[in-house]
Amino acid sequence: MGGLPNRTRFRDSRYPVLVLVLVLSILGSPLARAQRERTDVILLNNGDRVTGEIEHLEHGLLRVRTDFMGRVDIEWENVEQVTSNYLFEVELSNGERHFGSILPSDDKQYVDVTGEAGPVRLERMSVVRIAQLENRFLQRWDGSLDVGFSFLRANRSTNFNLGFQGGYRLPAHLTNVRLDSNVSDQQNLEKTTRHTFNLNHNRFFGYRWFTNVLANFEHNNELGLDLRSTGGGGIGRHLIQTNRSELTLLAGGLFSRENFPSDPSVSSVEAMTTLSFRTFSYSFPNMEVYINLSVIPSLSDPGRLRVAFSSELTYEFFRDFYWKAKMYDDFDSDGPERDAEKNDFGVSTSIGWAF
Repeated sequence: MGGLPNRTRFRDSRYPVLVLVLVLSILGSPLARAQRERTDVILLNNGDRVTGEIEHLEHGLLRVRTDFMGRVDIEWENVEQVTSNYLFEVELSNGERHFGSILPSDDKQYVDVTGEAGPVRLERMSVVRIAQLENRFLQRWDGSLDVGFSFLRANRSTNFNLGFQGGYRLPAHLTNVRLDSNVSDQQNLEKTTRHTFNLNHNRFFGYRWFTNVLANFEHNNELGLDLRSTGGGGIGRHLIQTNRSELTLLAGGLFSRENFPSDPSVSSVEAMTTLSFRTFSYSFPNMEVYINLSVIPSLSDPGRLRVAFSSELTYEFFRDFYWKAKMYDDFDSDGPERDAEKNDFGVSTSIGWAF
């Protein structure tokens, strides 16, 4: 397959600048966060008491930031009472969401969430997610950054991969940003590059339903793809949502515009079905497994089918630092670039930091 046009090479040359801007933005944002008073109180079922700032409940772990012990992760099943006068979003396993401060109930099997409409009593073990709802912009963000690099002297090959994820939360809304980049270079072979940027916004409703709006951008010279710009949306539901696992189904439609070296522009309308599964283990080391499958048949070009599969395994080896293994497989049954591969498959490992 011949080399990509000059415009693609120019875009790739700006890649280190993009990485630098992202790294500086990510590293700067936690430092810019103003701390609130750490007066939340968590009573454990063994009688111990922890005072600090509740950051969130996610994947069955209640994360608390304290003045003297730093970050403390507490298994939710070991929590007896929670007290905080600050504003939180509390989500149940059935998809219900409540907003307000968290106060202990006279029955230890429940927690009271007190909002503008007054207190609501919730079964404690049905709570699957607690998120801060602070007024400061930067405090609503969380995310992760991971970087991997390898060099083999025998065949003079280098591999670099970068991953960034960020989430911005408002009441009943969640916006996610994700960037994945893979660059492989080997002596006497053409450099292969794969860059993807995804922007998703979810609006949550009752009973685990949500709507989704998305914008994706992808470059993959192994598939002969200069740039694919995609916009669309759909309706989804969390089929399973517990403190240990999540299974999510999303269906909708897409409009895509693709640029290939031999064809400057191809537009198409597509259907989309996405199934994702996430499971967690919080016995040391903390582990997370994520699997995502998207099937995208073309409506304007019958017979063309795109499939995107990805999986991730994450181990936290130190507080906020983790090791990650990623695998992806992209398939295009009938892309306009006839000489390009139909499949692009890759595996990478990296070290990352969650913030």
